[in-house]
Amino acid sequence: MRTSHVADRWAFGTILVAGIIICATTYASEAIERFSEVAANTPAVDESRCSYTTISTSASEEDVLEERFTADEDDAWRLVKVNGMDPNAEEIEAYADAARQRDRRNHPLAFDLQKLAQMDSLRMSSEDADTVTFTFLLRPDEERENQEFLEKMLGKLIVSKTEHRPVLFILESAKPFSPAPTFKIKEFRQEMRFQYDGTLSTSVVVEIKSHFLAKAFIFKTIKDDRVVKFSDYTCR
Repeated sequence: MRTSHVADRWAFGTILVAGIIICATTYASEAIERFSEVAANTPAVDESRCSYTTISTSASEEDVLEERFTADEDDAWRLVKVNGMDPNAEEIEAYADAARQRDRRNHPLAFDLQKLAQMDSLRMSSEDADTVTFTFLLRPDEERENQEFLEKMLGKLIVSKTEHRPVLFILESAKPFSPAPTFKIKEFRQEMRFQYDGTLSTSVVVEIKSHFLAKAFIFKTIKDDRVVKFSDYTCR
Protein backbone atom coordinates (compact mmCIF):
# COMPACT_ATOMS: atom_id res chain seq x y z
CA MET A 1 0.00 0.00 0.00
CA ARG A 2 2.80 2.37 0.90
CA THR A 3 4.54 1.75 -2.44
CA SER A 4 1.28 2.37 -4.20
CA HIS A 5 0.85 5.74 -2.47
CA VAL A 6 4.37 6.78 -3.47
CA ALA A 7 3.72 5.77 -7.05
CA ASP A 8 0.44 7.66 -7.08
CA ARG A 9 2.15 10.81 -5.77
CA TRP A 10 4.91 10.50 -8.33
CA ALA A 11 2.38 10.04 -11.12
CA PHE A 12 0.33 13.00 -9.92
CA GLY A 13 3.45 15.16 -9.69
CA THR A 14 4.51 14.17 -13.20
CA ILE A 15 1.08 15.03 -14.59
CA LEU A 16 1.09 18.35 -12.74
CA VAL A 17 4.53 19.34 -14.09
CA ALA A 18 3.53 18.25 -17.59
CA GLY A 19 0.35 20.33 -17.29
CA ILE A 20 2.34 23.39 -16.24
CA ILE A 21 4.72 22.97 -19.19
CA ILE A 22 1.84 22.56 -21.65
CA CYS A 23 0.02 25.60 -20.24
CA ALA A 24 3.21 27.71 -20.39
CA THR A 25 3.83 26.63 -24.00
CA THR A 26 0.23 27.36 -24.95
CA TYR A 27 0.37 30.75 -23.25
CA ALA A 28 3.62 31.64 -25.04
CA SER A 29 2.10 30.56 -28.36
CA GLU A 30 -0.94 32.73 -27.69
CA ALA A 31 1.31 35.70 -26.91
CA ILE A 32 3.20 35.24 -30.19
CA GLU A 33 -0.03 34.86 -32.15
CA ARG A 34 -1.61 37.99 -30.67
CA PHE A 35 1.57 40.05 -30.98
CA SER A 36 1.95 38.98 -34.62
CA GLU A 37 -1.62 40.07 -35.31
CA VAL A 38 -0.85 43.56 -33.96
CA ALA A 39 2.38 43.71 -35.99
CA ALA A 40 0.55 42.72 -39.18
CA ASN A 41 -2.05 45.41 -38.45
CA THR A 42 0.71 48.04 -38.09
CA PRO A 43 2.60 47.94 -41.40
CA ALA A 44 5.90 49.79 -41.69
CA VAL A 45 6.24 52.60 -44.21
CA ASP A 46 9.21 53.85 -46.22
CA GLU A 47 10.41 56.48 -43.73
CA SER A 48 13.01 57.81 -46.17
CA ARG A 49 10.15 59.46 -48.10
CA CYS A 50 8.28 60.87 -45.08
CA SER A 51 8.45 64.37 -43.64
CA TYR A 52 7.18 65.43 -40.20
CA THR A 53 7.12 68.23 -37.59
CA THR A 54 8.38 68.05 -34.01
CA ILE A 55 7.82 70.21 -30.93
CA SER A 56 10.29 69.47 -28.15
CA THR A 57 10.55 70.56 -24.52
CA SER A 58 13.23 69.68 -22.01
CA ALA A 59 13.61 70.14 -18.26
CA SER A 60 17.24 71.16 -18.81
CA GLU A 61 16.54 73.70 -21.59
CA GLU A 62 14.37 76.80 -21.47
CA ASP A 63 13.37 76.98 -25.13
CA VAL A 64 10.52 75.10 -26.78
CA LEU A 65 11.61 74.24 -30.31
CA GLU A 66 9.39 73.54 -33.29
CA GLU A 67 11.26 71.87 -36.16
CA ARG A 68 10.36 70.47 -39.57
CA PHE A 69 12.06 67.49 -41.17
CA THR A 70 11.68 67.38 -44.96
CA ALA A 71 12.57 64.09 -46.63
CA ASP A 72 14.83 63.93 -49.70
CA GLU A 73 16.48 67.28 -48.96
CA ASP A 74 20.18 67.77 -48.27
CA ASP A 75 19.45 70.18 -45.44
CA ALA A 76 16.49 68.23 -44.12
CA TRP A 77 15.98 70.00 -40.78
CA ARG A 78 14.60 73.53 -40.41
CA LEU A 79 13.97 75.55 -37.25
CA VAL A 80 10.37 76.77 -37.49
CA LYS A 81 9.63 78.39 -34.12
CA VAL A 82 11.36 79.12 -30.81
CA ASN A 83 8.90 79.52 -27.95
CA GLY A 84 6.14 80.08 -30.51
CA MET A 85 8.02 82.90 -32.27
CA ASP A 86 9.95 83.06 -35.55
CA PRO A 87 13.64 82.38 -34.82
CA ASN A 88 16.06 85.31 -34.91
CA ALA A 89 19.43 85.36 -36.70
CA GLU A 90 21.35 84.22 -33.64
CA GLU A 91 19.03 81.27 -33.04
CA ILE A 92 19.22 80.23 -36.69
CA GLU A 93 23.03 80.33 -36.58
CA ALA A 94 23.15 78.27 -33.37
CA TYR A 95 20.75 75.78 -34.93
CA ALA A 96 22.95 75.42 -38.01
CA ASP A 97 25.99 74.75 -35.81
CA ALA A 98 24.22 71.74 -34.27
CA ALA A 99 23.41 70.09 -37.62
CA ARG A 100 25.67 67.10 -36.99
CA GLN A 101 23.74 66.18 -33.84
CA ARG A 102 20.46 66.10 -35.77
CA ASP A 103 21.92 63.71 -38.33
CA ARG A 104 21.96 61.05 -35.59
CA ARG A 105 18.23 61.24 -34.90
CA ASN A 106 16.09 58.22 -35.63
CA HIS A 107 13.11 58.69 -37.90
CA PRO A 108 9.89 58.06 -35.90
CA LEU A 109 8.46 55.91 -38.69
CA ALA A 110 11.49 53.60 -38.54
CA PHE A 111 9.67 51.79 -35.72
CA ASP A 112 8.85 48.33 -37.11
CA LEU A 113 6.89 45.91 -34.93
CA GLN A 114 7.84 42.99 -37.18
CA LYS A 115 11.51 43.45 -36.23
CA LEU A 116 11.09 44.55 -32.62
CA ALA A 117 10.90 41.55 -30.29
CA GLN A 118 12.78 38.35 -29.64
CA MET A 119 9.78 36.10 -30.00
CA ASP A 120 11.07 33.42 -27.60
CA SER A 121 11.16 36.06 -24.85
CA LEU A 122 7.65 37.37 -25.56
CA ARG A 123 5.16 37.26 -22.69
CA MET A 124 1.69 38.69 -22.01
CA SER A 125 2.36 40.27 -18.62
CA SER A 126 -1.10 41.75 -18.02
CA GLU A 127 -4.53 42.21 -19.57
CA ASP A 128 -7.61 44.28 -18.78
CA ALA A 129 -10.88 45.10 -20.51
CA ASP A 130 -9.23 47.48 -23.01
CA THR A 131 -5.56 46.54 -23.41
CA VAL A 132 -3.01 43.74 -23.47
CA THR A 133 0.57 44.29 -22.31
CA PHE A 134 3.48 42.36 -23.84
CA THR A 135 7.01 42.25 -22.40
CA PHE A 136 10.09 41.08 -24.32
CA LEU A 137 13.76 41.47 -25.12
CA LEU A 138 14.68 43.43 -28.24
CA ARG A 139 15.73 41.61 -31.38
CA PRO A 140 19.41 42.13 -32.30
CA ASP A 141 20.06 44.30 -35.33
CA GLU A 142 23.61 44.76 -36.63
CA GLU A 143 22.61 47.94 -38.47
CA ARG A 144 21.86 49.75 -35.20
CA GLU A 145 24.76 51.82 -33.90
CA ASN A 146 23.57 51.51 -30.29
CA GLN A 147 23.05 47.74 -30.26
CA GLU A 148 25.02 47.22 -27.01
CA PHE A 149 22.82 49.82 -25.32
CA LEU A 150 19.61 48.15 -26.54
CA GLU A 151 20.78 44.78 -25.20
CA LYS A 152 20.45 46.22 -21.70
CA MET A 153 16.83 47.27 -22.28
CA LEU A 154 13.51 45.58 -21.67
CA GLY A 155 10.58 46.28 -23.98
CA LYS A 156 6.92 46.63 -23.05
CA LEU A 157 4.16 47.11 -25.62
CA ILE A 158 0.60 48.03 -24.64
CA VAL A 159 -1.95 47.40 -27.39
CA SER A 160 -5.65 48.04 -27.89
CA LYS A 161 -7.76 44.89 -27.72
CA THR A 162 -10.51 46.33 -29.92
CA GLU A 163 -8.32 47.90 -32.63
CA HIS A 164 -5.37 45.47 -32.43
CA ARG A 165 -2.96 48.39 -32.68
CA PRO A 166 -0.14 49.73 -30.47
CA VAL A 167 -0.98 52.34 -27.85
CA LEU A 168 2.30 52.71 -25.95
CA PHE A 169 5.81 51.26 -26.26
CA ILE A 170 8.10 51.50 -23.23
CA LEU A 171 11.84 50.93 -23.38
CA GLU A 172 13.47 50.73 -19.95
CA SER A 173 16.79 49.70 -18.41
CA ALA A 174 16.47 46.72 -16.08
CA LYS A 175 19.34 47.91 -13.87
CA PRO A 176 22.26 50.41 -13.95
CA PHE A 177 25.04 49.61 -16.42
CA SER A 178 28.30 51.10 -17.74
CA PRO A 179 28.66 51.45 -21.51
CA ALA A 180 32.15 52.94 -20.88
CA PRO A 181 34.63 52.72 -17.96
CA THR A 182 33.98 56.25 -16.70
CA PHE A 183 30.29 56.45 -17.57
CA LYS A 184 27.36 54.76 -15.81
CA ILE A 185 23.73 54.93 -16.85
CA LYS A 186 21.67 54.72 -13.69
CA GLU A 187 18.18 55.17 -15.16
CA PHE A 188 16.72 55.15 -18.66
CA ARG A 189 13.10 55.10 -19.73
CA GLN A 190 11.47 56.02 -23.02
CA GLU A 191 7.75 56.02 -23.76
CA MET A 192 6.46 56.15 -27.33
CA ARG A 193 2.77 56.92 -27.74
CA PHE A 194 0.95 55.93 -30.95
CA GLN A 195 -2.07 57.10 -32.89
CA TYR A 196 -3.66 55.68 -36.02
CA ASP A 197 -3.02 57.73 -39.17
CA GLY A 198 -5.77 57.14 -41.75
CA THR A 199 -3.72 58.66 -44.58
CA LEU A 200 -0.80 56.28 -44.01
CA SER A 201 -3.07 53.38 -42.94
CA THR A 202 -0.89 52.56 -39.95
CA SER A 203 -0.18 53.68 -36.39
CA VAL A 204 2.46 56.39 -36.03
CA VAL A 205 4.43 57.85 -33.14
CA VAL A 206 2.84 61.07 -31.88
CA GLU A 207 4.83 61.58 -28.66
CA ILE A 208 8.07 60.40 -27.07
CA LYS A 209 8.83 60.97 -23.39
CA SER A 210 12.35 60.14 -22.23
CA HIS A 211 14.12 60.08 -18.88
CA PHE A 212 17.89 59.74 -18.61
CA LEU A 213 20.11 59.77 -15.50
CA ALA A 214 23.83 59.01 -15.62
CA LYS A 215 27.12 59.53 -13.79
CA ALA A 216 30.33 60.55 -15.56
CA PHE A 217 33.77 60.47 -13.95
CA ILE A 218 32.14 59.52 -10.62
CA PHE A 219 31.16 63.06 -9.62
CA LYS A 220 29.32 64.53 -12.63
CA THR A 221 25.57 63.89 -12.86
CA ILE A 222 23.87 64.03 -16.26
CA LYS A 223 20.09 64.22 -16.27
CA ASP A 224 17.63 64.87 -19.05
CA ASP A 225 13.84 64.69 -19.12
CA ARG A 226 12.42 65.45 -22.54
CA VAL A 227 9.11 65.39 -24.41
CA VAL A 228 8.93 65.42 -28.21
CA LYS A 229 5.60 65.61 -30.05
CA PHE A 230 5.30 64.52 -33.70
CA SER A 231 2.72 65.70 -36.22
CA ASP A 232 2.02 66.54 -39.87
CA TYR A 233 3.37 63.34 -41.38
CA THR A 234 3.63 63.69 -45.15
CA CYS A 235 4.90 60.84 -47.32
CA ARG A 236 5.66 61.07 -51.02
